Amino acid sequence: MSRNNNNSLLLQIETVEELRRRIIDKNYLDPRKLESNTFLLRYLKFFHMDISKAEKMLKNYWKYCNSKKLECFAIEIPNRYKPIFQIYAGARDYQNRPVIQVPNIKDWQWKLSNGFDKTDELFVSMLFKRLHWYLEKELLAIDAEYAIIILDFQDMPYTFSLAKQVFNLCVEFIKELMPVSPNIFAQSIVVNGTVLLT
Repeated sequence: MSRNNNNSLLLQIETVEELRRRIIDKNYLDPRKLESNTFLLRYLKFFHMDISKAEKMLKNYWKYCNSKKLECFAIEIPNRYKPIFQIYAGARDYQNRPVIQVPNIKDWQWKLSNGFDKTDELFVSMLFKRLHWYLEKELLAIDAEYAIIILDFQDMPYTFSLAKQVFNLCVEFIKELMPVSPNIFAQSIVVNGTVLLT
């Protein structure tokens, strides 16, 4: 390992320790999260190692968890959604990072573009949030930095488009969770995508 890499790693460790020192008496995090260098480093990296900004986001995280986080777990998943909105968890990549697989994006697209009503919107929003918090728990359990999502497009036509409702839903999801729990996903892999050139 080069001297620059050693210096960079040392700086990361020192910055994480300083962030931990600042928040240890504020009860923003449970002991496991507070002790996890990887958990704290994710917040620091989001702000390019700015300790003050990371501390502020952790305060927002604490407020969110005490007020809104459990809402998405209070809703029962209706059986009619299960054949369409499938998500598989539990896999790991070669670095032991969590891998989430969505095997039927084509079916999702069809449902989200045909008769997508307010009930559907609330369900999908809840599903995204549950997935987010599940992955945070998985990352913490194995001390991994981020998760990977595999999206199977099942040879969808390249002309497909998302309905405005769905686009707005994605934007709202990002706006709600990114300021409190950033960069849970850091890599996306698309399989069975459209062939543009032959």
